[in-house]
Amino acid sequence: MQSRYLSRILSVWLLGSCLSTQGAIGKTSDIQITPQPSQTTFAPFNVKNTSFVPQTVSITAYKKDSEEVIGKTQLIIYPKTELNIKVFADTGKAFGAMWFYRSNLEIGDPSKTLSEQNYGLPFPTNTLVKICQSKDGILTSHIATPEAIDFCAPIRTPILAAKDGTVAEVEDSFVECGMDPSCMEKSNRIRVMHNDGSVADYEHIYQKSAKVKEGEAVKAGQQIAEIGATGQVTGAHLHFEVSYLGKH
Repeated sequence: MQSRYLSRILSVWLLGSCLSTQGAIGKTSDIQITPQPSQTTFAPFNVKNTSFVPQTVSITAYKKDSEEVIGKTQLIIYPKTELNIKVFADTGKAFGAMWFYRSNLEIGDPSKTLSEQNYGLPFPTNTLVKICQSKDGILTSHIATPEAIDFCAPIRTPILAAKDGTVAEVEDSFVECGMDPSCMEKSNRIRVMHNDGSVADYEHIYQKSAKVKEGEAVKAGQQIAEIGATGQVTGAHLHFEVSYLGKH
């Protein structure tokens, strides 16, 4: 099952001082971006990170009619931090009365260097587990994330943290679903950001089985949840994937 939470995109029109949200993908973001009235050469923004992990924010400003890029910037915003930034117009360009911006949000910190340390298995070593989807097998649903692995195991099998890190997201309120398209948005999950900036996603966990909370430090091998069958699934399994700024 493809994770839908690796990146979140927001587009907003700025018509003079009038704002209207054009659309957003993913869950409600922990990043709050508030544009301020623009000047000729720059547009100020207030950016707030209410989460427990650093996030990388990219903001690109466009002309309304042509979608020509006016200017762009990328910044790292650390947990529980608020910043006032400016997106400057590129040489020879200016912010007019009508423009809009798009932002791309990724959990992670590009200043971190990926570690050579291996990832542990996300379940006890004495557990009988079947790899039911992987890059080296027949892919049926991992079109966008072919590096992800599905581990099939009995429901409520313990899920372990594969590496030390900080819990970035916990969702375990959904009950089992099935193959109906409406189940797509009902997958329970835990996301852990590791000390090297990579992020592990644990999807389809059992309802109310989370053993950790957002902001909590976890150790490799620590139980964090139980295998379930929530979301759009054919049976109980753990969808496991690792990414770095959205790249697997």
